[in-house]
Amino acid sequence: MPKQDILHKDNRYAKDPVDIMALARKYKQIRPLCNLTRQHTLKLDYERPEAIRVLSTLLLKEDFNLTVDLPHGRLVPRIPQRLNYICVVRDFIRKNNIDAKDVIGLDVGTGASCIYPLLGVRECGWKFWATEINEKSINFAKKNVEANKLTEEITFVKPDDSTLIQELGERADDKGSPITFVMCNPPFYDATEGKIKYQNNGEMCENTGAPEGNRPAPHSGTVAQESELITEGGEVHFIRRLISESQALETKIKFYTTMMGKTSTLQTAKKMLDELKKETDVRYTEAMLRQGKTHRPVVIWTFDPTFDLKVESAFPVKKPKVKKTKMDGAQQNGRVAKENHGKDEVEEMEE
Repeated sequence: MPKQDILHKDNRYAKDPVDIMALARKYKQIRPLCNLTRQHTLKLDYERPEAIRVLSTLLLKEDFNLTVDLPHGRLVPRIPQRLNYICVVRDFIRKNNIDAKDVIGLDVGTGASCIYPLLGVRECGWKFWATEINEKSINFAKKNVEANKLTEEITFVKPDDSTLIQELGERADDKGSPITFVMCNPPFYDATEGKIKYQNNGEMCENTGAPEGNRPAPHSGTVAQESELITEGGEVHFIRRLISESQALETKIKFYTTMMGKTSTLQTAKKMLDELKKETDVRYTEAMLRQGKTHRPVVIWTFDPTFDLKVESAFPVKKPKVKKTKMDGAQQNGRVAKENHGKDEVEEMEE
C-alpha cells in the first residue's frame, strides 16, 4: 500500500493508514495472504493478485460500508489510489462552491468494480453516470450498485457508437441535468505495447508499470482483461478523442479530467490543449497522483471562463531520498542512525 505521507491530504488513508493486523484479526480470509515479519507483525503479500482483491474488498466494507464483488480476471482497484483521484476532483468542486447534491459525474469506462462512482457517492455524496463497453464488466458493475442500493445515485448509460462523451453530454444537458465533470482512467496501451508489456495467459497478468518504461514497476500483482489495459491507438489516441469531444460540448460540462499512465502522454495532452486555446477559451491545469512507486498524471480542463482552476496541490512535497548506510549496531527500534559530518541523521527503515 502507498505510504500515507504521499497521499492526498484529504485521503482518509493519509490520516489513518491501512492496518493489516487489525484486518487479519477481524477477517480470517486475509490471514493466509500475509507473511509474518521479523517484528512479529503481518505484512500482506502484494505480489499475489488474490491478496489485493481480498484487501480491496475488505477496505470497501470496513471504510465505506460497501459490499462489492471484485471478480477474478478483472482489474482490481487499489482503494487508496482510487480515492486519490476522487479527492483531486473534489478539490475543484469545493474551490468553485458547487453543492455536492448538485454534482453529477461521468465515469468513462467504469469497469467491473464501478469503483469511482461507488467511492464518489459514499465519500462525497455525488451522483454518477457510468459507461462501460465490456458487457461482462458492466453486468458485474450493475450487480455491485444494486447490492448497495445505489441505483438512484448511479446510472449506467450507453453512448452512441461514435463518441465517448459528446452524445452523453448533450443528452444530459437536454434533460436539464447537466454533467458537472468527466473522469476517466483509460486503458494505457495500444495492442503492440500491451503485447510487449503484459504476459497473456488467457488473462492479462502483469506487474503494473510506472510512468515511464525505464522506471521499476511496483511490487504488486495485477490481473485484468485486455479491454481494461489496451485500447486502439493507446491512451494518446483515447485522450485526443476526449479533448476533441470536449471542444464540441464546451460548457455543457463544467470541467473535464482524465488520468494518464505515462508522463509523456501528459505533455502530448498539454500540446493538444494549447492548440485548442487558439480557437476556444479552454484553460487547463494538471495534478500528479502520488501512490507508492507509481505516479499518475491527471489533466483538468474547462471552457467555462468563471471556473476557478487555481487549486493548490494537496499532495505533500516529496522528501529527498537519503542514501542508506549499513552500520554495525546502528539498528534500533526499526530505525537506522547515520553519522554525517559529525551530525546524527535518523531514517526509518523500510519493511
